[in-house]
Amino acid sequence: MRRDGQHIADDEALFAPLRQARAGRSGKQVGDPAKAAAAIYAIVGESNPPAHFFLGTDALSFATSKIDTLQAEIGRWTHVTTSTDATRSGHCVSRGERRPTQNACKH
Repeated sequence: MRRDGQHIADDEALFAPLRQARAGRSGKQVGDPAKAAAAIYAIVGESNPPAHFFLGTDALSFATSKIDTLQAEIGRWTHVTTSTDATRSGHCVSRGERRPTQNACKH
């Protein structure tokens, strides 16, 4: 990646280490651009291409880690999330279903 060399002095303390790290990784990425292009070409021709597509093991690892973190967080807070379901005329309304309110909104 090439930079034009212009910098904003007030931002230098924040961005200088980022530029240095980026420069250190430049050209050392694990991905093969030709293989990435072939993969993109393959999915755009599909009748139902993925809404989310990850190129390379590094991207897949990042996404999988994020999904695992989200699933754990959702699991920890499900009881709070589901406690907000509305009650109407003696029924709990959740996911389009109506259940009697005796223990109805407890999940």
